Amino acid sequence: MKGEIDLIKNKIDFKIDNQSKENPLLKELFMAAIENETLWISYLGVKRDIQPIGLFSQYGRWYCPSYCYLKKEFRLFRCDRISEIGLSVRNDKMNLKETNLHDIINLLSIKKEYELFVELTPEGVEKYKSNVSPYHRISIDSKGHGVIKGSISETEMDFLADYFIQMGKNAKVVHPIELRAEIKKKILELSVLYQ
Repeated sequence: MKGEIDLIKNKIDFKIDNQSKENPLLKELFMAAIENETLWISYLGVKRDIQPIGLFSQYGRWYCPSYCYLKKEFRLFRCDRISEIGLSVRNDKMNLKETNLHDIINLLSIKKEYELFVELTPEGVEKYKSNVSPYHRISIDSKGHGVIKGSISETEMDFLADYFIQMGKNAKVVHPIELRAEIKKKILELSVLYQ
């Protein structure tokens, strides 16, 4: 029993703060971390296979550090951005049972943070608002145009690039320039594919 308690202590961390988003999938993520399971998730509308390490809460949000099989590295996933979840059957599952949550948090905390600024058309505002859980604060002017502001992590660039590409001409990322570059790279890859 002591061994199990020690294992659980290495899988969850939280600070007392107000949770601003609903997180209905926390139990599934936590149990996958405890049981060393791999999952598929829909993150910002993009499917990924992950292996959760644990959960932690900070600044009113829950996070799930996980191994991402697509990127072949540890990534930080915001739980309120996960809309679907299920068990994944992989032959290359790793044994992360003894992996300490705090070690992974420290590893991921050296990743850069960026200020996000995105302009939306009125159609973009509607698409953004229709999402199950909008990700950042949005302000809307009298003509229906919107602006998204917030901060993002370096680990979110890939997901956000896919997300804003899906919005087409209804969303224009002003900064960070790193996200703009990632979007351009993905669009170029698509254009080469369809030549």
